[in-house]
Amino acid sequence: MVTVTGYQSGVVQFAAHYGIDLKLLRRPTAEDWSGKVKDIVVELKFRGVVSSDEKPIVIQMKLGAKDAEEETHLLALKAQGRLSIETAPDTVFYDSDRNVITSELRWWLPRQLGILNKPDGGPYTDKIDLGNHCVLVNHGEPDEVIRAYRIP
Repeated sequence: MVTVTGYQSGVVQFAAHYGIDLKLLRRPTAEDWSGKVKDIVVELKFRGVVSSDEKPIVIQMKLGAKDAEEETHLLALKAQGRLSIETAPDTVFYDSDRNVITSELRWWLPRQLGILNKPDGGPYTDKIDLGNHCVLVNHGEPDEVIRAYRIP
């Protein structure tokens, strides 16, 4: 039996006679913790790619067209000031058929940078070979066909 207020003497005698355990539910005291672990403190040091105002992550990509027609289109978009590439944390890379070939940039980039093998603090300057990875440009513009451009 468990109570938070205690037991009368008759209850204590009755329980003792019949082998009933009586427990008092209360807040622990300092004596209760003597010789026992009371607090567990865990210190975690996260290592990852984090962008801040003091140390921003800057990603520079160079676009390359697969043929002369795409190159003309790319240059025209640039000249018009209409060339935009998504670089949000959920951005992914595509193959030339527009199939997703990487995880989101927020998960993919730290693995490519090998951040766990580098000293804390940076700055880090890394060049990642993107081979035939593609990005979509001008995503969501109503008058623009979404095109995937190769990253040389």
